[in-house]
Amino acid sequence: MKSFDVLIEEHFPVSRYQLMSLVVLCLVDLTDGGQLVTTSISLPIIKEEMGLSATQVSLLSSLFYVGTAAGSLASGLSADKLGRIFTLKRALVMQIVCGLSFMFCNGFWSLLLVRFLYGGSYGFSLPMTPIYVIELFPLKNRGKFTVLINFFVSVGKLYGAFLSMFFLDSFGTGNWRGLMAASTLLPIAILIMVSLFLIESPRFLLVQGRHQEFKAALDGILRFNAKGEPYEQIRPDE
Repeated sequence: MKSFDVLIEEHFPVSRYQLMSLVVLCLVDLTDGGQLVTTSISLPIIKEEMGLSATQVSLLSSLFYVGTAAGSLASGLSADKLGRIFTLKRALVMQIVCGLSFMFCNGFWSLLLVRFLYGGSYGFSLPMTPIYVIELFPLKNRGKFTVLINFFVSVGKLYGAFLSMFFLDSFGTGNWRGLMAASTLLPIAILIMVSLFLIESPRFLLVQGRHQEFKAALDGILRFNAKGEPYEQIRPDE
């Protein structure tokens, strides 16, 4: 009987499914980085438009990161109970809904709530990408690919700045609501890709005792990689 790590090393090297999932995960972290920039760069414009005090602006900024912390805690609970991919999709849905909700924020309190939830969506997705890499890739590849997906948070900040150029006239004027709405387009595309292509973590399914789903997940990856090893030959221990 083989351990799960040996199973991954011997039968699931870095190949088509892993590389495809890596691209999707990099895009998730890219949109997370863009989320950081767009939510920050819009604050001076919001301050002028709504006539907010320095204290109110500080609260808006802080509540985003309070939401991030809360989202990260909730993410772990959700991931362990409901699954990695389900949690990732939930985070993307939250990001899309909150991004569009900014269009309807006309006062401080509604904005405060949406920014808290928007931070929650960021915190909700942040742990999911490295967890999926760790559970899907061979041990020798996990470190470099985890660094790679985290690097795309920085790339996403450039994406957010680039997107801002189309909606903001300067750091103090511009269509910040349009910017936040436009920032949901990439998460929508990623949500579709996650729903269509990513398979629930086999390690999660195994630990949960969901053996039929575990077998189906492995078979799905093997089919995607165009490999024909029968599942019966690669049963692991927990």
